[in-house]
Amino acid sequence: MAMFIFQLVDSRNNADMRSIRTGITPGSTQTFNIVFADLDSINTTWIKSGGQLIINVPKDWTDVQIVNNFGFTNPPSVTTFGDGSTQIIGTLSSNLGTATNQADTIQFSAKAPDITYDQMYVMYVLAQGQTTNNFSIGPLSEIVLQVDAP
Repeated sequence: MAMFIFQLVDSRNNADMRSIRTGITPGSTQTFNIVFADLDSINTTWIKSGGQLIINVPKDWTDVQIVNNFGFTNPPSVTTFGDGSTQIIGTLSSNLGTATNQADTIQFSAKAPDITYDQMYVMYVLAQGQTTNNFSIGPLSEIVLQVDAP
């Protein structure tokens, strides 16, 4: 399984994967493609529908909006917490990893903090659910976001 920022929606190509985004301008709106993908070549195991992709957007990133939703029940939930962080939860609408569905994507936008000095943020991406042979999934990805002050 993979959960990273991808250049393209539903991509499974290693060249499209990113675990860091640098050069972000303070106050700019960024669009992210978080892809939940089955990277193995076996079509006899998959993640059951109902599994969840959980994206924890760091505090101080604002105006979090779902742009597009590919393969998740519509719409994914967006919750902003008292500390200023936001959580997006998408629930798989069908099995993931079958011959006809290898990857699903939540595309969202968020406004970077308007800072006066360079700062790093970490976006955590998690998943929960079960495979066809009843194994629990729980992958985690840490995505570094570097906001560069002028």
